[in-house]
Amino acid sequence: MARRLACILQSQVELNANDKIYFTFKKNKFTATVTTAGLIHNVVWEPPVGQSVEVFKLRTFESLTDWTETCIQEKLQEYHTRYSAWRRVRHMPTNKPMEALHKEYQRIKLINTKKKSSQEMQQLITLSQERILYLQKCLEARDEALGKWHGWWKENNGDVESPVLPQAPIEQEVQQPPQPPPSIQTAVQPIVLNSPSGAYITIQRVKAINPEAAAQLKSIGMNGFRDMARKFQSSNKTWYPPSKEPWFQKTLGEINSDPGMIASVVHEFFTKK
Repeated sequence: MARRLACILQSQVELNANDKIYFTFKKNKFTATVTTAGLIHNVVWEPPVGQSVEVFKLRTFESLTDWTETCIQEKLQEYHTRYSAWRRVRHMPTNKPMEALHKEYQRIKLINTKKKSSQEMQQLITLSQERILYLQKCLEARDEALGKWHGWWKENNGDVESPVLPQAPIEQEVQQPPQPPPSIQTAVQPIVLNSPSGAYITIQRVKAINPEAAAQLKSIGMNGFRDMARKFQSSNKTWYPPSKEPWFQKTLGEINSDPGMIASVVHEFFTKK
């Protein structure tokens, strides 16, 4: 029905007005355009031999089934065929079967349904599992293509570093650093300890609350501080200032706008006796 196509067009699915769709039957290819209202028109027939020709110039079709059956019967004189239009017709921009787009429409619709019946919940689970499998296949295809590309690059360029970074395998879950509560997260931003800004903030904080610890920090030197900060970062990922009190001499915005000042303060701390 045109209504089904129209619903998909009005959703978040990858079907847009004026997109082309196509199907093949015994080496014959038929292409058409979908209108905003979900109608099918501008049909082009590409036979296995000969030139493409526009057919059904004055006709529109309300459904994929109506379109495919008309093309097969009236142009190819093939009857009594059981042609599954939603499975065979493909969306040209993505090359996905129209059935896949309809399932994605159903999945999104069910997600946005507040009260679901047990049957709808089971349908959503099934559609979500299908979506997961599809995405896994996409990632596997990506990894295979990247693997072949990196093999080609190494074969033709030796030890020259590849300009394309390898992707994490799909089995590896990306670990996200723990996030602070929203109130803290919006008030302060993460500081990289061994950056000039991070070193500046660390030094000012330690000097303010524990002069003895500041003396010990000073004694290990700049390289020692960098090693200590690097080890801390690798185990904690991100460090957040423990409070919003103005215990540093300048605001974070001020120090970030003057990298020369930051570098001079850090250098002076570790070098001046």
